[in-house]
Amino acid sequence: MIAPAAARRTALRRIAGWAAILVLLLLAVVTPQWGGMRQKALVDADQTFRLHAIESGRHQWSLRSGWPAEGEALVREQVLELERSDLVELEIDPSLSPGDVVQEGRVVAWLRSPRDERQLAELQAMRTELEAQRDLLGAGQRIEQVEEARQRVRLAQAAWEGHQLELTRVRRLHTEGATSDAELEQAEVQDRLLALELEVAQAVRQVATSSARPEELLVVQAQIDALGTRVVELEGRLDGLTIRSPITGLLEMGGNKVVLRVYDLDPVYLRMALPETDRHSMRVGAPVRFRSQAVADIVFEGKVVDISEDAATVNGSQVFWVSAEVPNSSLLLRSGMSGVARIDLEGPRRGMVASLWDELTGFGQ
Repeated sequence: MIAPAAARRTALRRIAGWAAILVLLLLAVVTPQWGGMRQKALVDADQTFRLHAIESGRHQWSLRSGWPAEGEALVREQVLELERSDLVELEIDPSLSPGDVVQEGRVVAWLRSPRDERQLAELQAMRTELEAQRDLLGAGQRIEQVEEARQRVRLAQAAWEGHQLELTRVRRLHTEGATSDAELEQAEVQDRLLALELEVAQAVRQVATSSARPEELLVVQAQIDALGTRVVELEGRLDGLTIRSPITGLLEMGGNKVVLRVYDLDPVYLRMALPETDRHSMRVGAPVRFRSQAVADIVFEGKVVDISEDAATVNGSQVFWVSAEVPNSSLLLRSGMSGVARIDLEGPRRGMVASLWDELTGFGQ
């Protein structure tokens, strides 16, 4: 036989249990869900500069931004292409080391073109010679100097005329798609160089056979100016082969195709997936709190800056990508780190029972 006191305690426990169940059910019905989102997030740099070695004679650098929610967006890109037979050399600045902070505008590498450098030296030599001939214009020339000048014109004329056949052949092959743009450009550059050599030779002959008249001096000076323009053009082409970092950031070196990278890490951007059911509860500017196991006991704070307009399928669910900007002046966060982001959502949330019922009936998918 059960004692009256024990029976009362058992009855009270049952009453308390049922009361607790009723309270939980009531809370489930009337209490909305937590008004925020907790999602896995991946860290991306503000901007990333990459230098690629595509193939022999072809290199490419690109600058991309990590701001867009859909992923990196191209900011700038340049392809450096030279003729393969030119034996192009890529040289990384030997003073650089991985982990260095590279300043914007710093030279990080050079592409060397022996052919262009040789042509520049030839042009500079021709200009120097023509300047000397200008200075001798009033002094007259000896007979043997006059004949030498005429012979030089004949040789330059023959060289230029002989190149016309090669230029015509390259242009025809380029039209048929059998030669590259770089090979056509090289043939045309060689044509201009030979034409300049002929003009210089003609100017030298004119100096040798002319007296010191102001008109002759003007002609020689015009030839010098033309050479100077070509020198500036070629110097600009060679300067374009000097690769400078367009951003300030941390340097990373090595790789098969990407030979170096520079990361601007202040700020950084977080990329995370937003369930389609929460799309209209998310707004640009919403506060974000981020933790990463790579940086223990620190909560990074930022804000949402971009939400994709097109849903994507991830693990069978439709999601919208979200990007959040997080200040990172300490550079503790690095590109590729992961963690958990919490973002406040707007609007009323459905109760627990209603959400559970949607999941059971298939409306929560």
